[in-house]
Amino acid sequence: MLQYLVQIDAPDGVSYSFTLSREDIGILRNAPVGRAVSLENYIGYLTADRQLALSRRPSHVETAIVSHAELCRKLDESGNLAD
Repeated sequence: MLQYLVQIDAPDGVSYSFTLSREDIGILRNAPVGRAVSLENYIGYLTADRQLALSRRPSHVETAIVSHAELCRKLDESGNLAD
């Protein structure tokens, strides 16, 4: 399955990079607030303040906390990852 490398800077200044499939991207764009979503390599959780927490499978160690809006903006900028 095709994977996309996503690089994003969090508000705390930390840079994150992670790989997502096209299906993962669609799930994250429509992630429900307050419920975990299952991705290919991660578990995602969108908080009430619109922060997206990702933890890597299978260890479930927290990998990244990024702004959901910033992630969607980055995906939109890439051009070929729009819904």
